[in-house]
Amino acid sequence: MSGDATNAGLGTRPFVEKADIYRDSPIGMTRRVASEAEWNEEALERRAEQLASEALNLWPWESASQTASEQTPFKWRIDGGEWRMADTGSGLVLDVAAALLAQDPQNVERFSGGTLSRDLQPASRFPPNSKAGTLTLRAVPGRDDVVIYPYGSNYPESAERCRQMGARCGVDVEVLLANENRTAALWRFFKERTGGVPGQKDSWRGPSQWTSTLNADGDRVGIHVGNEELVWLYIRSGLGAERASERAARMRHYSWLIQQTLGDQQLGDNLDKNAEDGTSITVQRPWVRDDEDEWAEVAVWIKDQQERLAAVLGSD
Repeated sequence: MSGDATNAGLGTRPFVEKADIYRDSPIGMTRRVASEAEWNEEALERRAEQLASEALNLWPWESASQTASEQTPFKWRIDGGEWRMADTGSGLVLDVAAALLAQDPQNVERFSGGTLSRDLQPASRFPPNSKAGTLTLRAVPGRDDVVIYPYGSNYPESAERCRQMGARCGVDVEVLLANENRTAALWRFFKERTGGVPGQKDSWRGPSQWTSTLNADGDRVGIHVGNEELVWLYIRSGLGAERASERAARMRHYSWLIQQTLGDQQLGDNLDKNAEDGTSITVQRPWVRDDEDEWAEVAVWIKDQQERLAAVLGSD
């Protein structure tokens, strides 16, 4: 959707020219396209995941096989403590605020607002359920002295607000959305624990992601964390399908180098098929993806193998 501009007017212009038009679009989801440096397969996949996530927020659905806890929109905890559930965005904000105030009375001051805002407000000035301007204030559970405006425009906004409240109080508030798969939480953990990989963005959510380009040909290291039993990395060619023969030859060469230098790791097969698809063989590791106790060890492993594959690219 291009807003005021017509698709016919955009025609077949290069992406860099279209991006200038997208950037001024009145449609937010179109403006975000302009943040991409180039429009390629990776950008397309990121875009698809963003749109799918927004669609699930607007039109959530429940699988008959899901448990009650999986259907709950939010799961949250403070400083690695016990997970708790919340059914709504406003309920999440209220519950987290109550937990922070119960943890330390001084937290009242740490996220109170001096002026009318979404921060805590004194109930003596704004009684619960009173309306101040456009804000309908709610009592914080278990407290009769403070109120807060707990509503957000969407679930991710409510989740981020709770994380920020925690930061102001000096604690880590972790919030997971039911429709945010485990890979999104893993990417956040990976970046916090290891610093991430070249080009890693805070918005990484998908099962497969790629580093920024690591040589003049645009080759990258790919990482796949979507499989519940196996995590793997590989080299992905920057050459397009129009150079398929050259691309396949380069990937066979990289696969040979991986076999020579990363032989201490579990390696994939299907060398010829991978080469035709523009990737090398994989470097693999068994894991239980949803076992968070394993994440720290796996994060270090991913970082190490990414650096070793980057060295393979540099040795070519």
